[in-house]
Amino acid sequence: MNYLSHGHSVPTVSELNSASSTRFFWQAKACRVLDTVELRTATHAGGSTKHVVLDLKGTGLEYTTADNIAVCPENPKEMVDLLCRSQGYAR
Repeated sequence: MNYLSHGHSVPTVSELNSASSTRFFWQAKACRVLDTVELRTATHAGGSTKHVVLDLKGTGLEYTTADNIAVCPENPKEMVDLLCRSQGYAR
C-alpha cells in the first residue's frame, strides 16, 4: 500500500479493504506483557485507558508510534469447559 506521506499515490478502495484489522487477526503473535499502567480509570461515562508494554522480541513485529493492537486472550480449557457446563452448553 502506498501512502501520500511517502510521496506515493492514494491507496485504492481494494487496498484499504485488504488492510482492515480483521486481516491482522490471522497473523496474531503471542507475546509477554511486561508492564501495565492505568492512565485513566473507568467512570460511569466510559472505560479505562491503560498503557501496556509488550515484549515483541522474536515475534517479527515492530511498533510504530500510534500503532493499534487487538488483544486475543487465551483461556484455560478447564475454565472454558466449566463455564460452558454452568450455562448449559455442550462442549
